[in-house]
Amino acid sequence: MSVVLMLALGKGVTSYVSSTMKSYTNPNITEVHKKSSTQQTTKNPQNMSREEIAKQQQENMAALTGSGTNTGFTKKDIEKLSKIKHVDRYQKGYSSFSLGTNTVKYNNKQASLMMLQTMSDSISKSSIVEGKAPKNNHEIMLDRATADLLGKNILDKEVTLTLKIGEKTITQNFKVTGLYESQSQSSSTVFFTYVGLQDLYKTNQEKLLPNVVYLHTANKDNTKMIKDKVKDLGYTGSMQEQMTEMFTKMLNIITWVLTAIAAVSLVVSAIMILVVLNISVVERTKEIGVLKALGARRKDIRRIFASEAFLIGITSGVIGVVVTYVLGFFINNFTKAAFEVNVVSMTTKYAIAGIVISVVISMIAGILPSNRASKLDPVEALRKE
Repeated sequence: MSVVLMLALGKGVTSYVSSTMKSYTNPNITEVHKKSSTQQTTKNPQNMSREEIAKQQQENMAALTGSGTNTGFTKKDIEKLSKIKHVDRYQKGYSSFSLGTNTVKYNNKQASLMMLQTMSDSISKSSIVEGKAPKNNHEIMLDRATADLLGKNILDKEVTLTLKIGEKTITQNFKVTGLYESQSQSSSTVFFTYVGLQDLYKTNQEKLLPNVVYLHTANKDNTKMIKDKVKDLGYTGSMQEQMTEMFTKMLNIITWVLTAIAAVSLVVSAIMILVVLNISVVERTKEIGVLKALGARRKDIRRIFASEAFLIGITSGVIGVVVTYVLGFFINNFTKAAFEVNVVSMTTKYAIAGIVISVVISMIAGILPSNRASKLDPVEALRKE
């Protein structure tokens, strides 16, 4: 029961984290990034010179702000990604952290913009809580929190953006067409169309390289296959996806550690079954003697005790699974009421595994007593009082 409950608990929590992260993204879209220098390097920082460390820090900062040359996708990269099986189409994108250099101003109120991002199909329509997505070069979308800071009636109004484009800092007016809100993104964000941002860079004699590519598939069941292929080609997923994988890995490790601790109970149960069957041999010595005197063979005696061990195992396994279902029901009722989450995910696989493990443990524990019983001398056994 304890082993199955720990596995079900781990699966429930892992599924919750994974489904929560995935609910913020379009399941048909795969977000692709180039690996940063931190991910690509295999060199130990202790073996690096000061100049190499300083250079790596600069590259990391450039990658973070979206200005790094090694983070942009070339035509060759995009062609390679677009040829992945089941990919119907792709979208170029751009996102970067501004680290406080970009600002938005409206009616003498100003707010810092921490993130600059282009529109894509990965942004669900349900995330646009007011208005609509920008369509042309002079339209933008702001996050709800930033809009509330500037003014309640900011929709369809012009705001003044101060942006760092390459080495230049420009100031230009844009119309706010929509407001965005998502639990997965709490930083202040401004959204452009990719073409609009590209033209803005071109006007200021700068070239915009996409640092993110969105791959679209018609069937969401193909998304995992596409993501695996993307990793095989040397690219990486979104930060959100990497965080999900990290949390999932941590939860899996914790689950297996807790399961291993719970498995100590299997050792205790094996010892108890061994004791019970050994006592059974002692108490039924005369019975064994009569059976052997009537012609029972060693394997017949072994089968009696093996059958008993099997019945103990399958009975305890079934009881353990039933108790797990009952405990899981009460635990889920409590967590559903408190957090609106079911944390115990009991599956048929775990139920079968629990019963099989119980039977195997019992059969192993029954080997010694059954061998001992089969070796009893019938004359000595009948003489036993």
